Amino acid sequence: MVCEISKAEAYSKHEVYGEILWDATRNAREPNGWIALHYPEVLIVDTGSALNQQQKLFKFKLENSTPYTVYKNNLQQI
Repeated sequence: MVCEISKAEAYSKHEVYGEILWDATRNAREPNGWIALHYPEVLIVDTGSALNQQQKLFKFKLENSTPYTVYKNNLQQI
């Protein structure tokens, strides 16, 4: 599952700043449900939870982050 991150003024212009990628299949005994966090200037990936292991975070610095268009849908009219 993907959740977009924004600010009120940016969202009103249909813009977002990042996303959170959630593991929708995790069970209640797993303490952390997210796999990746992307927000301005940083990307954090939890490779541990992606492999059903202890949390193991990798942080990547990003440069020149700018807001981008909100995701609408992946279905196109025929």
